[in-house]
Amino acid sequence: MNRNKKFLIAVCAIIIIAIPTGLLSWMFLFREPPPDDEQPDLNYADLSISSHSLENDNLTFTVKNQGEKNATGIEIIVEITSLSLLLYNNSLSPLDLEINEIYQIHINLTDYHSYFIDRYIYSIIISLDPGDLIEESLETNNHITIDYSYLQGELIRPNTYAYNSTIDNLMYAVQFKDNQILIEDSLEISNGIINGYSVVNSTILNNSTPQNSQTKISFALYGKQNLTLNNIWNPSISLIVCENSSVSLNNCSIYELRSFGNNSITINNSTLQYCITSGTKESKGLLTIKNNSYLEMLMIIVSSELEIESSSINSILAQPTANFDEMEGYEITGEITYTKLNSFISIGKSDFLITNTNISSANLMGNSKATFQKCIISSLSSVFSSKAILNESKILDTLVYGITISSGSVNITNGEIEGDYLNSTELINSNVSDSNYNYIMVNGTGQLSITNYSCNIFLYDSAKLELNESNITSSTTYT
Repeated sequence: MNRNKKFLIAVCAIIIIAIPTGLLSWMFLFREPPPDDEQPDLNYADLSISSHSLENDNLTFTVKNQGEKNATGIEIIVEITSLSLLLYNNSLSPLDLEINEIYQIHINLTDYHSYFIDRYIYSIIISLDPGDLIEESLETNNHITIDYSYLQGELIRPNTYAYNSTIDNLMYAVQFKDNQILIEDSLEISNGIINGYSVVNSTILNNSTPQNSQTKISFALYGKQNLTLNNIWNPSISLIVCENSSVSLNNCSIYELRSFGNNSITINNSTLQYCITSGTKESKGLLTIKNNSYLEMLMIIVSSELEIESSSINSILAQPTANFDEMEGYEITGEITYTKLNSFISIGKSDFLITNTNISSANLMGNSKATFQKCIISSLSSVFSSKAILNESKILDTLVYGITISSGSVNITNGEIEGDYLNSTELINSNVSDSNYNYIMVNGTGQLSITNYSCNIFLYDSAKLELNESNITSSTTYT
């Protein structure tokens, strides 16, 4: 073998040894494989509607790229599908956004009033990248729906006219034309005027007379109207609070208050027969009750935030869903302290913190949760998927609770339970005079065997039940 061949063989041997050794050295020193230009890019864009508002027919929203990669060719569509109406479409000139860059879009809805029906609610849908052409780390934040109420002219118009008539019981509504209304000490009503404020009346009387002096009047608030009542004691007044309006009652006594929107309600040292409040899907209404106020009935629907302090309420019903079977809905949250409650019922998705409060009867159902801290309760029932936590509290009569079995086997014989299960109540340094479990929910792959015991049983999914000499009050199967 000549010298040239030996030289070539030596060079090849060095290359064969050097390359694997270099790779191993790289991986050992840097704990990662060597760079490869063909590895996939793991950074993605992430488009979102970071903020939005709708005021005075002006829709404004902000698009943001909160991902780790620039986004190009972003198409944005704003539409009302019920009208097949496009409000915005940039498909001919798509948007480019760098990392953390934002872009704001304004739409004046007055340009489209000719398409709308008076007093109708439309759903405006904003869609980013509707064709799903941009690869994103999260695709679920590219759409949002906004409710838009089209109201032409005054919100309340006269709709009842009486001529030469006698009326036994008169009930009517008025809308204030001012946004800031303060009524105190007395209620003075004249033709189209209440305490100096111009109003629109729903009812027009021509040579007609109400026979009953207890005429009922409803104050209807819309938009961002703010009503304050001070020292008004009039059982004929009802308040209808809508949209983003607010009410403050100070040392007052009225008949009822109904809230339907993202409202702020304050009841201070006041009395009401009925109070019904509800928020919206996007935001909660705030209800504050304090300083020796009294309510006969408080009903909380949909999403709301509740603050009650040093007051007395005969009955509270928190029901964030109309469908009891679904046991889901929009969350109700609240704090109740130093208050007296006769009846407290919470159904559905809610979370309450109740402290230093006396309660005659408390009932939790659905996905409701309540923490009772330093409370005295005559009777408490917590069943289905609810959760009651008693901390330094006392139950004078009976605690009725439920258990949930999701997996494994549970045996109940003469009331004694063996196996793994979840209890709907938790006791922390609390005293209970008497307790029993009367509601059993079996779901998932849970299995239940009962011997000589009477109760209510609910079966879900692939749950199994075996009965031996038992009395079942109610047994329902859901698949």
